[in-house]
Amino acid sequence: MQVPTFSVTMSPQSFYILLALTDKSLHGYGIRDEVAHISRSTVVMAPGTVYVLLKRLISRGWIERVPANDRPKIAARYELTTQGRRRLMLEAARVQELADLARYKLTFARRHLADV
Repeated sequence: MQVPTFSVTMSPQSFYILLALTDKSLHGYGIRDEVAHISRSTVVMAPGTVYVLLKRLISRGWIERVPANDRPKIAARYELTTQGRRRLMLEAARVQELADLARYKLTFARRHLADV
């Protein structure tokens, strides 16, 4: 499989936000908490960072803001779009390809060094 290339790179934080929205809509703080949970607290974002990234992801068409009419204290929730789901799957494939290549190269380097 060839590594997909994109004109827009995806940060780990954006990847985790999209991943957090794969099975439910969430408000900003819910996204922040879900990202911390699914990343086992390796990705912890300040609220300002979350909202900057949400704005960027909306502008790219990867997520959309949906009104939360049933909960007046929460202005909006965010959902993954079809385009965002496709982009997340492509990014996961790209990262998998990189990981496979690294494992291959590291295995080859270990064998090569053992022969020297």
